Amino acid sequence: MDGNLCIHTSASVYYCRSGSVGIKEKTLMDGKKIKKLVIALLLVIVAGVAYLFLLNYSDKQKEAESQKEQEAAAASVVFETDTDEVNSISFKGDDGTLTFEKKNDAWICPDDSVFQMNENKIQKLLADISSVSCTMRTSMRLSH
Repeated sequence: MDGNLCIHTSASVYYCRSGSVGIKEKTLMDGKKIKKLVIALLLVIVAGVAYLFLLNYSDKQKEAESQKEQEAAAASVVFETDTDEVNSISFKGDDGTLTFEKKNDAWICPDDSVFQMNENKIQKLLADISSVSCTMRTSMRLSH
C-alpha cells in the first residue's frame, strides 16, 4: 500500500500505515487524557454534592434561627386579643375616662351620642393594641 489509508468512525480512527499488512486502531483519546477527564468529572460531581450539602445546611440554620426568633417573640407577648371580640375601649387620664363601645358593629361614644366616630381609626387602634409585647423583662417593680 502506498500512503496512509484512514477510516474514521465516531469513536475511533482506524488507519493503515504504508507497508503494514494489518489495520491498527488508534483511539481519539489515549489513557492519560481519559484519566484526566474522569478526575475532572469526579471533581465536578464532588463540588456539586458539596454545594447541595451547604445549601441544605444553610436552609436548616435559617429555619432554626427563625424558629428561635418566633419562640422569643411568643415568650415576650404581654397581652394579646382578637380584635373582633373587643366590645369596648376605655382610656383613663387626668381629665377623666373616655370610653368607646361597639354596638351593632358600629363604634360609639356612650358619653356623647352626637360625637361621630371614625371607624377606620378605631380599627387601627385595635390592631395596634391587640398584641402587646415587651423588649426586655425585668423583675424590678417601680413604685409611684
